[in-house]
Amino acid sequence: MIRTLLIILCLITSLHQSVEAGYKSVIDTEGRVIKILEKVERVIVLTATCIETIYIIGALDKVVGISKNIKDNRLLPVIIPRLKEIPIVPNLQLL
Repeated sequence: MIRTLLIILCLITSLHQSVEAGYKSVIDTEGRVIKILEKVERVIVLTATCIETIYIIGALDKVVGISKNIKDNRLLPVIIPRLKEIPIVPNLQLL
């Protein structure tokens, strides 16, 4: 589930959507179709590019965890002060 949410966040500008009983289908960067819940409530973000996109679209309130590399970035917490309040998740490995 976490992997699916991360893919969606990174590809928010290139979503291909279709509604099917409370689910959306999105196409990831590898061309795979992934079904996710229609309404995403919480996400964990692992990359700086993704957190920037989430910030720009105004969805920072959905972020419940970030990776250490986002927190350690010298510039991001200055641009996005709220990052200081979001907990760091333990070392996650993408499946």
